[in-house]
Amino acid sequence: MERRKHPRRSVLSQVGAYASEQHQNVVLMDISRNGARILLPVGSKPAIQDTVALKMGVMPTIMGKVSRVQGRIAGVEFTNVLHPSLVASAKRLCEEGRAEGQVVIG
Repeated sequence: MERRKHPRRSVLSQVGAYASEQHQNVVLMDISRNGARILLPVGSKPAIQDTVALKMGVMPTIMGKVSRVQGRIAGVEFTNVLHPSLVASAKRLCEEGRAEGQVVIG
């Protein structure tokens, strides 16, 4: 049984990432009003509570913190709960291939 406050929306979209001052690609796996999961590049090791700034297309920057890391998958908890329309916009941008942006971790 799902115990989340807000359902996850699968997106599976590649976005650009900046970590340790190097451009990297990550895959945005899913997003909800509270957070997201990202697939990290091989060798990337963010720490719990690292700040994350997620920018996709024309959407405003979404701020959060790394809440968990399991292998190459990082969970990000957003600083503010997103309005449902922002989650829908993120999903739509990903489906249309217009989600390319950047993620800053650190």
